[in-house]
Amino acid sequence: WKERSSKMTLFKSKTLKTALAGYFGFCLLAYSVSWAEMTQVSNSQMSSHKDKANSAIKTYQTRLKSELKEAIRNGGPKAAISICSEKASQIAQETSEEFGLSIGRTSLKLRNPTNKADDWELAMLNQFKVRKKQGVSLASMEASYQDDTIFRYMKAIPMNGMCANCHGTNVNPKLYKHIKEYYPDDQAIGLKPGDTRVAFTVSIPIRYTKE
Repeated sequence: WKERSSKMTLFKSKTLKTALAGYFGFCLLAYSVSWAEMTQVSNSQMSSHKDKANSAIKTYQTRLKSELKEAIRNGGPKAAISICSEKASQIAQETSEEFGLSIGRTSLKLRNPTNKADDWELAMLNQFKVRKKQGVSLASMEASYQDDTIFRYMKAIPMNGMCANCHGTNVNPKLYKHIKEYYPDDQAIGLKPGDTRVAFTVSIPIRYTKE
């Protein structure tokens, strides 16, 4: 009887261990599937948000460039200063409302102090600076971040010929005097072709939902 009882106890013990192993195995599998699905949704969202951010940047950049070209054509570089001062923020606001996000510009060398970078933007701008020294092309330089509430994206914009009129190494002294009237604490001058002029920065509020 003792031997039978011992065998029965051993049987129950093995059965319990098998049951527990099966239960925890099921939980682990369920967790793995759940995590895989969440990761897939997260990656899909990031890709979608990135596409949306780039569309907004392209729209904002095209509209601002068009305004600047028109101003320069009609009144020279001096006329472009008022466009940057008065129109740029308006275009940013209109683009933000159109795409359902927040878009703006920032830089390590600011002209407009209202465009001052926050902590994440500052870290990315410094990262861009390091990557440029390592030979990475500014045209392809970007950074992104996502958590449970927000997707953030930055894209570097290199200096071009039109920007050099007001931000380059040979800005006309009379023109720069005019610039200083708008921006007394200007730092955005002395830039060379290929330098980072600004970076577009986009924030998109998000929520995790499966479609």
